[in-house]
Amino acid sequence: MHCAMQVIGKYVIINAMEENYYEKQILLIEEKIKNNLWDEAYQLVLEELSMPYIPKNFLDEIKKLESEIKSNFKLNQKVNLIQDEEELKSLLKQDEMAQIKALDQMSRLNLRQYDTLVQDTFNLLSDRLFQNLFLRICIEQQLTNEYTMQADGIEYTLIPASLCLPEDSDGVEAAIILLSNWCDKNPSLLNLCLEKLQYEGLMALPISYTEDEAYDLAYQVLEEVYIQISGEKEWNAFKQEHNLGYNSLSTH
Repeated sequence: MHCAMQVIGKYVIINAMEENYYEKQILLIEEKIKNNLWDEAYQLVLEELSMPYIPKNFLDEIKKLESEIKSNFKLNQKVNLIQDEEELKSLLKQDEMAQIKALDQMSRLNLRQYDTLVQDTFNLLSDRLFQNLFLRICIEQQLTNEYTMQADGIEYTLIPASLCLPEDSDGVEAAIILLSNWCDKNPSLLNLCLEKLQYEGLMALPISYTEDEAYDLAYQVLEEVYIQISGEKEWNAFKQEHNLGYNSLSTH
């Protein structure tokens, strides 16, 4: 996670060192584009977008660069989609950047035609974030076959089409409403909480948060983000002001 934060008064600001990091990365991507190194620029964009926690202003800039790169790919027909299963599996056995490339390629394939590859991908990926990013792709494509997935010592048997996307779960939807109410006077804090909530929802897959778990989920997200950016003392004052506390222990 790149993001380190501090608070001055009521305003959330990005630590100067981290701000400098993102500025340098964006300049590097822009330099790659300027020199027509589109593939290298795209790999840098994918690396940044794979991070679960990016300050919104920089996220917006990176997504604009992603759109520019994809438009260029489309215009010049430079996207050479990898369709060979063995080549994709080879990427999945390499480092994180290669795995990100493989997942990006597979997100553009019709995975209904690659049933064996889907199961092989679940078998090859060991990082929980990458496993769940791939599961999200399978859910988006509404795959109806049954697959097995090992995560945290548990074997799941699942049909992606029967699962819902994290943001569509009753628990996440209700948590968004709660966080919006608690952070209504601090949009920057709310944005950070919503990014963290999205990450928590993704990492919970293949399980979805229920509406009964929404309060504790929202509280946990707000607590972690608030303490990270302003510390325990300020958090204790905030939760007393808003009469906040856990209702129950989450099952996730």
